[in-house]
Amino acid sequence: MTLADVVGRNGDGKSTFLKVLAKRLITDAGRVTHRSGLTIGLLDQQDVLDPGLTVGQAVVGDRPEHEWAGDPKVRDVIGGLLNDLDWAKQVAELSGGQRRRLDVALGIIGSPELLFLDEPTTG
Repeated sequence: MTLADVVGRNGDGKSTFLKVLAKRLITDAGRVTHRSGLTIGLLDQQDVLDPGLTVGQAVVGDRPEHEWAGDPKVRDVIGGLLNDLDWAKQVAELSGGQRRRLDVALGIIGSPELLFLDEPTTG
């Protein structure tokens, strides 16, 4: 695993840069080239979770329990990041830190080849 930091002052465009790399924004000029089939995840600064979903729905969707419970990575992520959360609780009822852990868990479970973690903001 390789880790890298993008460092700069507030407003210098770090988040925009990550969004361009993650294919969420298109540049006005220049060129960004991605390898064919590259999967990229981005944990935004802003929370993008659907507040109407339960924790369980947000994590595994409508997949049957035998399907997701048989996936060791999903079990590990749930056990490591979400084991204290009530699966029937709505996302809207979670604290900011709990929502952030849920965001991270979803990023990991999605198995992207690259996962960008933009610095979180609260509130």
